[in-house]
Amino acid sequence: MPITSLMKRFDDVTTMMAGAAAYALGYLLVGGFSGSFYQLMLDMAIITVGEDMTSPIMNTIVSRIAPPDRVGRYMGFLGMMNSTGRALGPSVGSFLLFIFSFERPLVWVGVDIFALTSVLLFTAFRAMLLRRDRLSSPSYGYKVQ
Repeated sequence: MPITSLMKRFDDVTTMMAGAAAYALGYLLVGGFSGSFYQLMLDMAIITVGEDMTSPIMNTIVSRIAPPDRVGRYMGFLGMMNSTGRALGPSVGSFLLFIFSFERPLVWVGVDIFALTSVLLFTAFRAMLLRRDRLSSPSYGYKVQ
């Protein structure tokens, strides 16, 4: 609840970008700076804040950008992408462990790249939404504030 009320002043895509940045910060801290149980607890709290920022707003964004007759299809695609990420995550993590020979900082930087890439993709997504809203005035759609 506190995170949701704090992020209400920002548009949905900005909230997603902030959540992805929190994920990135948490992963970076795990990989390079945490040497005690309490530091890892703080890192996990930061990662959880990132999840709390991104998870609730994903469905909102999808329902706002989907044409009214295709909301279910768009939601299904979102669910499929989430499930694919959850299914591939352990394999990608294992691959990173193998490639970087269990060098903790390198493994977590590898994970961090995914979070940072998502921030860049959300930035491009926001630009696409702004361009779309300027070019047309849809009866449905998503307005970036």
